[in-house]
Amino acid sequence: MSRPRAKILFVCQGNTCRSLIAEFIARELYGETVESTSAGVLPQKADDAVNAIDCLKNHFRIDATGHAPRNINQLDVTYYDYVIVMDQRVANQFTAQYPSYPDGRLIRWRIKDPWGDNLDEYRACALTITKELRKLRVMVLGP
Repeated sequence: MSRPRAKILFVCQGNTCRSLIAEFIARELYGETVESTSAGVLPQKADDAVNAIDCLKNHFRIDATGHAPRNINQLDVTYYDYVIVMDQRVANQFTAQYPSYPDGRLIRWRIKDPWGDNLDEYRACALTITKELRKLRVMVLGP
């Protein structure tokens, strides 16, 4: 008997860097075993995602073209098995907005925001996210 497909929501500030990167790398790493999406607590405009999209394409061969930043308010957060927030500030905003979301299903990462930095910083961010996703794999998919 196969496990049900895990549903993960990645959340950052603008949904143009970290959560976007996490969503698309998770899709690559986990394939069809996980449904991943992303959103921001204060989403920015789509043009602001160009560095993250370029990083994914050039360093990971992942096509995130067409990504449109989403506001977390557009989603039903209770649908997701896990919500992963990219830093403590975003965690505080998330828990203030969704105080009844189960703490055991909220995962707090400490990922530096590359916003406004050069592409090397985006790549470093993506590599850190990849490491976190590999650790998460056991929790989400089992051994």
